[in-house]
Amino acid sequence: MSPMAPPPTATATAERYALDASLRRLGIAPPSCRRVLLVDDEPLNLTVLGGLLEDDDLDVHTAESAALALALVEREGPMDLVITDQRMPGRTGVELLSEMAERWPDTMRMVLTGYSDVEPIARSVNDGAVYRFLLKPFEGVEMRAAVRDALALKRDMTALRLVISELIDRKSRNLRALAEKRRLDEQLAQQERLATLGRLTSGISHELRNHVQIMLGVADAIRALSQDEELLTGTERALVAVQSLYQLLCDVNALARSRPITLEPLLFDVERFIKEAIGLMRLDPAWNHPQVVIQVAPDARLVRGDPSRLRQAFMAIVRNALLAMDSRSVTGEPRVEIAVRRFGRSQIALEVRDVGAGMTADVLAQAQTPFFSAFEPPGLGLGLPVALLVVQAHNGRIEIDSAAGQGTAVRIVIDGQNLPEGGMR
Repeated sequence: MSPMAPPPTATATAERYALDASLRRLGIAPPSCRRVLLVDDEPLNLTVLGGLLEDDDLDVHTAESAALALALVEREGPMDLVITDQRMPGRTGVELLSEMAERWPDTMRMVLTGYSDVEPIARSVNDGAVYRFLLKPFEGVEMRAAVRDALALKRDMTALRLVISELIDRKSRNLRALAEKRRLDEQLAQQERLATLGRLTSGISHELRNHVQIMLGVADAIRALSQDEELLTGTERALVAVQSLYQLLCDVNALARSRPITLEPLLFDVERFIKEAIGLMRLDPAWNHPQVVIQVAPDARLVRGDPSRLRQAFMAIVRNALLAMDSRSVTGEPRVEIAVRRFGRSQIALEVRDVGAGMTADVLAQAQTPFFSAFEPPGLGLGLPVALLVVQAHNGRIEIDSAAGQGTAVRIVIDGQNLPEGGMR
């Protein structure tokens, strides 16, 4: 029978039960560390070592060389403890354990040696390649106690890693849950704001529609009674501005109530459309007299869509460009570049590029979210969301390229192929 190793103390046993209970409360199964690899070029020594450990409920493996030991671990998986003789042909025990330390660092490593090899073994212990060494000849009780201690340490380290990993996972889950709660709270608040906005715009648009009808009558009277070009032009601009405001309120109401926008598409001259919209923008308080450059590709001059609806989307984007080029963000002359090009069979891209402050990644991610505004003082945060609603009704999308300090380019991309047929303007 194998000599008995000293039993664990009552304190150690109590600590073990307490640790296992703590692991189970965290939902972690206590680790089992019982895989031991014995390495010695003498088969008799392996038999003796195996006999010493036969009563300790261990999963014992043996190998007669360092090469066979490495091959066994590669095939069977990492061991909890490797015990090797120091003097073996081909590769010493320390050399084997050094490689084990690099490839399987969690494995506990012990070496058996004679007195003459103590100094190099001690250096290996200090370097971390060897956990412990035993001098030959050793007592069976000493060997079994050393194995028990090594496996207990391996078990504790494994348990600690499992606890740390579980705590990190729980923290990550909690952070994700908190972020989701904040997102849902913001979504609920946004829905409440949109509902309130829908009620407000519904009443205001009803009143404004009556005023639009009055102004239409006034405009007809002016056209009939006056030949003054300046008066007629001013009247037309005022009428377009009021009609645009009315349509904007209707679009905001559609956004607030999640209703689709009804389009009246027709074929229109996009360059004329841009110049008319810029003319209206000159009346905007945000107008800071930028240099405006317009480039329209010859094959993109005619666009099919609802110009009155698209005007609101385009003017909202131009207004954001103007606000981005205030005196704090532009050292030179404010400049807005507007370009129109065609691609594919039916798609048109209308791009507005400014030389303003640009957007950070966080601002860019939220730019099309209702009620979000990065300007100082902040606006209502409805310009881009309403523009997006209009553009999506045209089978399109809004693309934004921006970086802090590098200006912003916003593209309205629409596809008129599947829109109802309309007239020409």
